[in-house]
Amino acid sequence: LLWAAFIARRKADLPVRHTWFRRRAQELFRQLYPKVIYDFIFSDGWFNGFKIRWNIVPRRITKQASKRPAEYLEIVGRFLRFIRRMCHPSVPGMLRQFALSHMFNFDETLGSAQCQDLRRMRIERVLL
Repeated sequence: LLWAAFIARRKADLPVRHTWFRRRAQELFRQLYPKVIYDFIFSDGWFNGFKIRWNIVPRRITKQASKRPAEYLEIVGRFLRFIRRMCHPSVPGMLRQFALSHMFNFDETLGSAQCQDLRRMRIERVLL
């Protein structure tokens, strides 16, 4: 019941906060068990277990993208044309001047073991 109310609220794009869960869980408890004297204890342990059980993660409303996807079409098109030029076997390009062992992907995060492997391989550092 709590899960269904949560899904309905998310589909309606309404905010779902910790306090909403607490109030709704206590209301459901009173409806289902009206003759029970003690009140439902909405502990952090119970709530964390509920979130894990139903795979609930927090959402935050963030700012909109600074550029719309349509504005990226020209930029992406230029990038794709550049890659095609560099990959074409008959056209010599700047990237073809470097051996594959000298190329490195900078968007990867290296662990300490991987850095040791790089030092053993004696790969030179090239700053662009």
